[in-house]
Amino acid sequence: MKTVFRIAVLGLVLAISILSLMPSSAPASVTYTDKIQHALAYGALAGLTAFGWPRWPLIKVFLYTTVFGVAVEVAQALLTTSRSFSGLDMIANAVGAVIVLFIIGIGRNR
Repeated sequence: MKTVFRIAVLGLVLAISILSLMPSSAPASVTYTDKIQHALAYGALAGLTAFGWPRWPLIKVFLYTTVFGVAVEVAQALLTTSRSFSGLDMIANAVGAVIVLFIIGIGRNR
């Protein structure tokens, strides 16, 4: 079962990378919808990672997920002209990961 989660992690990393780096025609703005999408994507990534590598401490999962999110933001700033670095996106990413990992942590401690 771990293999299924690990493949899903790779697929989600690829999807997030492509969607985050493809050109955007929408103007850069702060919307709740955008931040919810970030939280959902990185919450899913954190959850899949936690199940794919169940022996990892959840803080390690959080750090890997967060570092990936920061790397994507840096890549947006350096590799695209229609996207930009956003601290608010990074916060939304981290919040999504924390919520999911908190729920998983409760389940692990039962």
